[in-house]
Amino acid sequence: MTPAALVQALHNGDSLKDVASAQGKDYHAVSQAVHDAAKADLDKAVANGLDQARADELLSKLDAALASGDFPHFGPGRPSGGFPWFRHDEANESPAEAPAT
Repeated sequence: MTPAALVQALHNGDSLKDVASAQGKDYHAVSQAVHDAAKADLDKAVANGLDQARADELLSKLDAALASGDFPHFGPGRPSGGFPWFRHDEANESPAEAPAT
């Protein structure tokens, strides 16, 4: 599945758990990969001045959302947004390189 297709599925209302299941992937492994990528981005942000307590809070909220199986919180009937590292553009750059929206 391409990053663009994943983003489209999530915006259409599928949860990450739904998408993982439809792709025959283990949700625990997928959620661990999301956690690891977010942690790496947050570690870089801390190195660039983000308060460690804020980074810990963001990672905790991400972990709670992933544990609920209803990640991310956007799509039909849900508020827009999601976590800042869950951005994507057509260049397929890493989340750390994605432009702020």
